[in-house]
Amino acid sequence: MSWKNIFRKGKEIKSETQYVADKYKPATNATDALKNIARSLEEIDVMLDENPEMEKELMERLKNEKSSSKRSKKKTVKPSRKKSLKSRLKELKELYDDDLITEQEYERKRQNLIDSV
Repeated sequence: MSWKNIFRKGKEIKSETQYVADKYKPATNATDALKNIARSLEEIDVMLDENPEMEKELMERLKNEKSSSKRSKKKTVKPSRKKSLKSRLKELKELYDDDLITEQEYERKRQNLIDSV
């Protein structure tokens, strides 16, 4: 069974039960959106329970997609987002001024930052 058939079957089930239109109102906030997603997942679960052959095919497709994505996944190197020395020293000074670190800690960290250049 193809993905189109699976989703067509889902649409048929929805059209047969008109309560869905009343139950799914456009989400106006994140909570409503999550509720709609949860309801959709519950309906999919029921649909799969009623159609074991569809569930079996979906599981096979998921296994195939996982195995193919693992093979084709390339590691990407993200550029470093290090702060400038000036900004790190300012941040350190703010911590000291706010009494969040001691004078000894401030001096030690400041010297470490300067030595790292």
